[in-house]
Amino acid sequence: SSPGRSAMKLQSGTGHGGAPGLVAAPLQMHFALPRIFEFITPAVFAQSAASVCRKLPAPYFRHFSRIVVVPDDVPSINAAINRLARDGDDVCSAERRGLVLIRPGLYSESVRVTQNCWILGLGAPGGVVIEAPGWESALVFSGLGVRGFGSGEDAYVGNLTFRCRNEQMRGRCVYIVLGQPRIDLCTIEGGVVVGGSKTAPHFDSCCVTGSWGNGFHLTDHCRPSLWDTLVMKNRRHGVLVDRSSRPAIVNCTIRGNAACGIRYFNGGGVVEVACTDDDSREVVPRARLGDSLARFVGNVLEDNGDGSFSATPRFADSADNP
Repeated sequence: SSPGRSAMKLQSGTGHGGAPGLVAAPLQMHFALPRIFEFITPAVFAQSAASVCRKLPAPYFRHFSRIVVVPDDVPSINAAINRLARDGDDVCSAERRGLVLIRPGLYSESVRVTQNCWILGLGAPGGVVIEAPGWESALVFSGLGVRGFGSGEDAYVGNLTFRCRNEQMRGRCVYIVLGQPRIDLCTIEGGVVVGGSKTAPHFDSCCVTGSWGNGFHLTDHCRPSLWDTLVMKNRRHGVLVDRSSRPAIVNCTIRGNAACGIRYFNGGGVVEVACTDDDSREVVPRARLGDSLARFVGNVLEDNGDGSFSATPRFADSADNP
């Protein structure tokens, strides 16, 4: 369900499946939070709790093995992630992870996520801005050469804005080449590059805009998911899919991009495309292009310079890989 619907369920004291009293009973919070987080994100929970009380309840914080607040405890986000590493394997466990809370402000750094922590911006959307200096991406998931998901490949990032000071880096503002991170309620003022056969990030309720290249470039056998995300006003394609990548794109709005809404190099694969059927919008017909590699469902594609959807049986195109 969408963040708004999840928030309403949480405030009313009922969760997924009609389980009552998860939030209303403070003594049960410590045990209920892991189940709550199966169905809603930490950012949605934090916003809901903040709307009904002055502080997040203490059991919310007890769900995490360690909490670091930026800039109260350390001056930068990378320093906060590094501090979590001092707790060793306990921070990286699936049951208890470290939490980085970031107060509103502008942070000049390239965030490299090297722990399986949760990174959450406090305050209203747009209040926490991360601006990468020089020739760097603002958010990077590339791992440390460690097998498994113990060095940041299974992290959570929520309620942050990412951008690059160097305009020529706006085509790769977020760079993910390893892992299965979840990125929610974030604004990305630039492009997102995802690659790698074991790379499967999940984007939910994000906005990707202002890239000098593609909004999303999904390449090299990756398996990302884009849900309820706005992709707009990028200088090339809204979403470029090539090199046998298998994305799921669901309920996204892709509009006002200079080239195609979605440019798909299927290489003989299969994709199903379904868009909102509205007289004022372009409608993309359902198409079968091979052996069911991905599903694109319920998307709105409009006002893109080269049309809504373009597919080719080629593997990739050098013109689409600057």
